[in-house]
Amino acid sequence: MSDVPLPERKMAPVQGWPQGIPWSLHLEAYAAYCKKWSPQPALIQGWCRGGFGTKELDEFIPGWRERASEITVLRADNARLHSENLALRETVKRKDQIIVSQGHLIKMYQNKVKQLDGFNGGMGN
Repeated sequence: MSDVPLPERKMAPVQGWPQGIPWSLHLEAYAAYCKKWSPQPALIQGWCRGGFGTKELDEFIPGWRERASEITVLRADNARLHSENLALRETVKRKDQIIVSQGHLIKMYQNKVKQLDGFNGGMGN
C-alpha cells in the first residue's frame, strides 16, 4: 500500500442539491441523459448549466440521494482508515528502530562480556 495521500474526490454540481454528487454518479446520469437525448460534452467538460437538476437525477438514477450519501460516508471512512494505517505504520517503524537499537546494545554487551572473559581467562582463573 502506498503512503501517497488519497486524491481529492471530484464532485459534480447539482441544481437544488448544494453538496453536489460524486463524479461517478454524474457520469452515470450523463450516460442515461445521452441515451434519452444526445451527448452534450459541456456536461462533462465544464459546469454546463450548473449540472443536472434533482428531477433529472430522479429520472436517470433512481435512489441517487442514498447512493450519494453512502459514497460520501464510505469515502470519509476510507480517508480515516488510511490516516490510521499511516499512523500505525509510523508506530511500527519506530518500534522496529528501537528493537534494532536494542539489538546493537545487546551485541555490544556480549562483546564486552567476551572481552572480560578473555581478560579473566588470561589471569589464570
